[in-house]
Amino acid sequence: MPEQVLYFDLDTYPEKSKEPLPGIYQDYEGVGATALDELMAQWGGREYGVPKTGKTILLQGRIVS
Repeated sequence: MPEQVLYFDLDTYPEKSKEPLPGIYQDYEGVGATALDELMAQWGGREYGVPKTGKTILLQGRIVS
């Protein structure tokens, strides 16, 4: 079994060091800001409830080593 296993997020091992592991930075602040932008756009357009059509929004992550 390998000594170090790479994960796809920057969580830490609770039993290991508190340093983040290499992985993909998922930009949680950007996700929250985009969600708020979408909510404000719906509110400004007087749209309430679940949208009639779905929308996919992609945010770019970056690899951190």
